[in-house]
Amino acid sequence: MLQAGLKRKAELEAKAKADHQRWAAELDRLNSARPGLEAALQRAKSGAEAEKPRGGAAAGGCAAELRELAVLRETVRTQQEEMRLLRRDIDALRKALGKEGGASTAAADTEAAPVVSEYAKWMDGAGDGSGVADQAPPESAGKDEDEGEDGRPPPYRQEDAADPEDARAEASDPAEGWLWSLRAGIGRIFTKLSGGSAVDQAQQKLDSNRHEAAELTKKLERLKHADADHSGFASLAGTCLEKKDSQYTYELCFFDSANQGTVVLGQWSGWVGPREARFEGGDECWGGPARSLRVLFRCGSGEEVHEVTEPSRCSYEVHISHPGACDPGDEAALLAPPVRRPRDEF
Repeated sequence: MLQAGLKRKAELEAKAKADHQRWAAELDRLNSARPGLEAALQRAKSGAEAEKPRGGAAAGGCAAELRELAVLRETVRTQQEEMRLLRRDIDALRKALGKEGGASTAAADTEAAPVVSEYAKWMDGAGDGSGVADQAPPESAGKDEDEGEDGRPPPYRQEDAADPEDARAEASDPAEGWLWSLRAGIGRIFTKLSGGSAVDQAQQKLDSNRHEAAELTKKLERLKHADADHSGFASLAGTCLEKKDSQYTYELCFFDSANQGTVVLGQWSGWVGPREARFEGGDECWGGPARSLRVLFRCGSGEEVHEVTEPSRCSYEVHISHPGACDPGDEAALLAPPVRRPRDEF
């Protein structure tokens, strides 16, 4: 038992030393990086201020973006219904034209008829001198609205084909213009809702830096309680040991506090010897005194709470085995021959 405990104690002491060096180096790195993160956040905020619309406050927060998204969703539903009705009317018209023509060729001629008819009417007016020739040609003149491989109107006007951006904005297909606007609006919304703004990203990096630094500071502070004389107890830092009996559950959190269920037995007070520690200033008993806990360690290869007692009113005592309590001097005492004492003779 003693040999195993001493070996484990040496491992714990080496780990505590390595942890201290690693945590201290990481804390220095985080502290050094923080000014740069703070500067980046300020730059992001300045850039966001510069991008705000002039002459009015921009809609702020996710609420405005969600309202915009709701409007876009309603637009989608409305346009989908209009497209469904439009397709139904087109199908009905094609069926009617097919019945009248009796053949696909006749149907194609019928589809092309509106364009030819408009030109014919315009040209007829020019020929009979009725004054129609002085009028501007119809808006559909020079444009075949029925051309396209799928039989539907083309997605944009032919004269705009060289400029795709303008074509999207001025599309003759009702679906094209609103669909492009819808995609752009949704893209803006989800960029903001997903935390993609430069300010949010910079703030998250700074908050993460501060949180990690605070956690490392806590670890290093706890590790200080395992001083040079108690370095073998470093594994207790941030650890809570439990012991249940027939009535209560005892929880001993090193180096913080000790509790009996919801009752506080005391806050960590410190070491009072190589194998003894105290928790003081717990909840007061009825009429006093304040509760306290005495911790007695003994050598062991692992951490184990053996028993919790109350030797006197509101004064508790716990026995724990731990490698930190193992001492090479104990081995020498065990190996030393027993001391012989002369017997008293009567």
